[in-house]
Amino acid sequence: MLRILICDDNRDTVNEITGMLGEMYPERFEYIFAYGEEDFAGDAGINCDILIMDIDLVLSDGVNSSGIDIAGRLKRSNPGLKVIFASAFHEYAQDIFEVEPVYYLQKPVAREKLKAAVDKALDEIGKMQKARFSFTCGSQMITVNLADILYLESDKRLMRLMTTGSEYSFYSKIKDVEVKLDDRFVKTHQSFIVNMEHITRLANDTAFLDDGREIPVSQSRYKEVRTILTRFLGDSIL
Repeated sequence: MLRILICDDNRDTVNEITGMLGEMYPERFEYIFAYGEEDFAGDAGINCDILIMDIDLVLSDGVNSSGIDIAGRLKRSNPGLKVIFASAFHEYAQDIFEVEPVYYLQKPVAREKLKAAVDKALDEIGKMQKARFSFTCGSQMITVNLADILYLESDKRLMRLMTTGSEYSFYSKIKDVEVKLDDRFVKTHQSFIVNMEHITRLANDTAFLDDGREIPVSQSRYKEVRTILTRFLGDSIL
């Protein structure tokens, strides 16, 4: 079941959006609610699939908080998160593109627009889930989800593929593998291709992964890797 995080400082708006989603997508989603930045102190949003975010949040102490900034932080922790912004003010429309939202909703939120936004998010999630990589391992044809790949390592013509739960070896040239991957992958070294969704930190000659592994980054590629990674995950990764 997919998880939707709805964040708005108006509880009536949260209830209204939740009600419409429940009618349009019965038993499709698990819902998580947040009413301001203080609700994001823990892991809220890290394991969510879709975020519906009010841009201009008013906290309990009357201080305004930027939903754009919160969404940006969440996407850096969860790059696959699909963000839908909502606002009653048009002036924010030019400020949201750095977060790469899938939709911008004008408040009050219309039912048909909400459905269009969520359908677009679901379509993008579906495309990500269907993205796979196939290879021959011994006498077997193996297919893995791109999202599950941590990295690939080349030793001459032997490729080692590491996923979140398995390790495979197969014969191929690294350049032939590279063209079958999507833009979540970066070549950090002449022998390594890494899934950026699993990189937690980049420092000098090393990319640190979320499972504790350390992948080499060659000096000649460091600047390019840093630029690509910053564009993909944001400055907090460095």
